[in-house]
Amino acid sequence: MDNKSEASQPKVRVKKPGIISILLGAILAMSIMIIMVIEVDGRSKMLKSPEQWYELMKKHPYE
Repeated sequence: MDNKSEASQPKVRVKKPGIISILLGAILAMSIMIIMVIEVDGRSKMLKSPEQWYELMKKHPYE
């Protein structure tokens, strides 16, 4: 009986994420990390003016 009940239930298929989805997720995560590093660095230096932020971003190796 168990075999019949298992056979009558629809099987749920889980789609594996594609390579494109994984790459997009990795790129998004990397960009967020870069933004966070610049933001934390600027806030620790108490930057306030746009010119100071621009100088910090120019010096950052990821730009």
